[in-house]
Amino acid sequence: MTVLSKKNNPLKLVLIALMLLLIAIGLVYAGTKINKKQTPPLSPSPIPTLVPSPIVENVKKTTGTITGRLCYPSDFLPPGDIVAKNILTKELIRQEYIGTTRGGATTYLLELSPGKYYLRYEAHASLKKPEIFTSGYYTFCSVHLDQCAGDQNHDLLEVEIKPGETLSKIDLCDFYYGPNNEPEF
Repeated sequence: MTVLSKKNNPLKLVLIALMLLLIAIGLVYAGTKINKKQTPPLSPSPIPTLVPSPIVENVKKTTGTITGRLCYPSDFLPPGDIVAKNILTKELIRQEYIGTTRGGATTYLLELSPGKYYLRYEAHASLKKPEIFTSGYYTFCSVHLDQCAGDQNHDLLEVEIKPGETLSKIDLCDFYYGPNNEPEF
């Protein structure tokens, strides 16, 4: 009696299945060996060494910083420009301001080269016509609003900036001069 006769058909199927299983195990084992040869063994990652930054001494900042509030006679601040005029060279340094309706703060920060400056906030009446604006200046009145009346004390205050220095409370808030008495910028 042979093992592969018609009578032992279920046994025949079991033997074929067993042979296929052995072949599959052999292929997996061979594949694992091949992959092990191609892939380098894992080694622990080295712990990074922190190298301290060198201490930099005597670094001199070449600019100074001016900060302050922006004001406008309304419940919002329109887009405009923060403008610094170098008193000696007459150069105008501009920094765009987006306005509070577009997420701008009610304060500003301006980096300037050393020198003496006048400052103002040019509040644009129209985005289509930026040449039309109303200015808020840094004057005695912007510092002491409660002491201003009429057209007095609207003279511009000089701001002197030195390297590495930060000047604060340079508020650009004096919009309250008469129509024929705007400070000379």
